[in-house]
Amino acid sequence: MKTVNRETWLQLGVQELSREVFEPVGLKVPKVNVSVSIMSSGTRKQKNLRIGENWHTSCSTAGNHEIFMNPFFFDRKKSSRTLDVLAHELIHAIDDNKNGHGKVFRDMAIKIGLTGKMRATEAGPELKSKCDKIVKKIGEFPHDMMTTPTNAKKQGTRNIKVECNCCGFSFRTSQKNIDLMLDSVFVDEDIDCLACADGSLQVVKTPPFPPMGDGHNHLKLFIMTIYEIKKRTKNTAPYFFSAKTLKFFGQKISDFKVKKLNETEYLIHAPSYCNEKLMGKSMHIFNTITNDLNSCSFIDADLVK
Repeated sequence: MKTVNRETWLQLGVQELSREVFEPVGLKVPKVNVSVSIMSSGTRKQKNLRIGENWHTSCSTAGNHEIFMNPFFFDRKKSSRTLDVLAHELIHAIDDNKNGHGKVFRDMAIKIGLTGKMRATEAGPELKSKCDKIVKKIGEFPHDMMTTPTNAKKQGTRNIKVECNCCGFSFRTSQKNIDLMLDSVFVDEDIDCLACADGSLQVVKTPPFPPMGDGHNHLKLFIMTIYEIKKRTKNTAPYFFSAKTLKFFGQKISDFKVKKLNETEYLIHAPSYCNEKLMGKSMHIFNTITNDLNSCSFIDADLVK
């Protein structure tokens, strides 16, 4: 017999099972499509492994029963087993998926030679003999079992979070889109926030400081926020962002805006009040190398708009 693919083999299996197993006991197999596919649940773990599924005709635009066989269970050595599981799913199709594994299913299963618990049947001696003969006729199931390496790492998200350093607006995008953003601005120029227009999305290809705890200098987006600065100045300026200090100057942490000056310095500024009267702006420069906050009096007016 010439080489066939998996789906063709399964359809040949349906034809042979219908002729050799179902028709002799008065059962007619309806039109079905059979494929190898990941299960809707219980795919890879051996405990509670689901090895076959039958989807009702209402789920098919063609009005057919759709049967799926689990690629993590079957292989060439289990060709006969593949056929008896296929027979199990064909009973569901004959029953039109109406009665689960109850009495109607059980009566048909016993009639064709399936044994064991109805949710996990196996071929009895007579049915196994028929399945073995069918395998000799149509050949082995042309599939090599899939497996999941035990040490395989879960794939993390490919998208990177982008956040405004002022209003908190955020979104996720790909590294490709970040590179396009970088190409659209001058070196070290900030990208204005799309939501508030006051803040900015600060992007650098090689950050002068990697995220805390990460010794790698990845090609990635890094956005310096006031919350990051607060965390980094916990030891160098422990009282600057304290609740008492902020209350004294009538400020909230979200009032501060962050502006990149160069590769190692960021300007932070916020309105400063005394008895609810605006006194001016509080302006400091954060150094990313030392994590120091230094006050400043003279700064380009355009930077604090």
